[in-house]
Amino acid sequence: MIEKNSFIRNKINIYQQNTQKREEFNIKQKKIVRDTVAMKRRKEKIEEEAFLSNIDIKNDRDNNLNHLKENLLSEDINLRLNSIIKIRKILSSEQQPPIKEIIQTGFVPIFKNLLEDFSNVQIQFESTWIITNIASGSTDETKTLIDNGIAEILIKHIENPNESIKSQAIWALGNIAGDCVNFRDILITKGIVDSLLNQIKITNKLQLLRNSIWTISNLCRGKPGLSNENKKKFVFILNDLIFTEDSEILADICWTLSYLSDNDEEGIELIVKSGILKRITELLISDNVSIQVPALRTIGNITTGNNFHTQFIINCGSLPCLLYLLKSSKKTLRRESCWVLSNITAGTRSQIQQVIDANLIPPILELLANAEIDVKKEAAWAISNATSGGDIRQINYMVNNGCIKPMLDLLDSTDPRLIRVILEGIDNILEFGMKNVTKKEDNIYLQKIEENGLDKIEKLQYHNDEKIYEYSKKILQKYFETDNYNVDESFSSNCDLNDTDVKKQIPNCKFNFL
Repeated sequence: MIEKNSFIRNKINIYQQNTQKREEFNIKQKKIVRDTVAMKRRKEKIEEEAFLSNIDIKNDRDNNLNHLKENLLSEDINLRLNSIIKIRKILSSEQQPPIKEIIQTGFVPIFKNLLEDFSNVQIQFESTWIITNIASGSTDETKTLIDNGIAEILIKHIENPNESIKSQAIWALGNIAGDCVNFRDILITKGIVDSLLNQIKITNKLQLLRNSIWTISNLCRGKPGLSNENKKKFVFILNDLIFTEDSEILADICWTLSYLSDNDEEGIELIVKSGILKRITELLISDNVSIQVPALRTIGNITTGNNFHTQFIINCGSLPCLLYLLKSSKKTLRRESCWVLSNITAGTRSQIQQVIDANLIPPILELLANAEIDVKKEAAWAISNATSGGDIRQINYMVNNGCIKPMLDLLDSTDPRLIRVILEGIDNILEFGMKNVTKKEDNIYLQKIEENGLDKIEKLQYHNDEKIYEYSKKILQKYFETDNYNVDESFSSNCDLNDTDVKKQIPNCKFNFL
């Protein structure tokens, strides 16, 4: 059996190796979510916003932008207002708004001046809305706003006396922060954090709170992470809002916590000490999947910490919630629940036993046997990790519940990483079976392997993956007396799967969250 300290080191090493891929996944996914949500909100505002006019926009896309620019510079207030409304509607109503053309025509400096003009509230609001939609574009398009000094003006508008302008400015800042880490850091340097938190403390406006928490979630995303001081400020304010009944705010709070805890020891420690995780655990069984997914991701990130953090999650009552989620109709929830459990079974023997006592092994094995392949992979990790850290009684429990056959069935997979995980689990099981016997044939697990798929292990000798090839030969020679197999004696020390695979692992597949 692997010594515990070595076991943890291996987990940490692979955890660090997976960081970059996980960050790339998060950035790509959040960009998609952000753009989808932004488009939805633009359309909703066309119908709901108090400042809307009844101007027909059917042919507005065909209007000459230079003509609209001339009108926008006119001394006639009505001409200016009509022009800016038309521009806003063009940007709001189209699936692919002409942001690039707007920028190239020279509108951005004009909008900057209008943002600073308090003589007409509606024009100022329309300008803020237009800036929001420009900020939902590409990185280069968003950079144009920063280069023109608009970020500073938007931050000042966080304290605008008009609630609609204030809320719209916060939304625009969220779009900018969500684009990339560089833009996020520029906003932080210019003082967005304290201005935003001050408004959250004094407002009772639902939409402003929604936009503010969503913006905070984007400020907390990306690597390198925030300063410890800013992390503390955000966790503190989220703790005050975690019992809200608004689903949008709850979902964005959970996403924020998932970003703060993603490969971040300081963030994990702050969240654990804040006392917020009991409530996050309760949200695992929310009836809203948009809340469940980020809550589950947060819980999973905490379990990638040390054994104390894992035990804290268990003590919050997470295991019954995970049992519930393993039976969800949503594949994402089943998959990520298996991921969380794989982190827990990579912990202490006591933690593995708590998973067993919570009756979680049978549903994991059911998913291992019958679920979609990406769910099976995460279930395989949960079982393999348990075989690495468990004792003979725990191994016996898993074998008696039928873990061997679905594990062997996965040896037909085309995923080398999954095959290596399964082989390690099989090796662990057979190793435990040898502990109290003097003859190989007395190993109680050998017959189960022979009955359920020894031929699959034999076929792996011809696998094109060197480590799979060597590991399968090692198992056959070590336990099945196959003397005609020549195994590199250095394999056990140089090619141990613990050196190539993750225990407390991070899912790196592309998730469709909803």
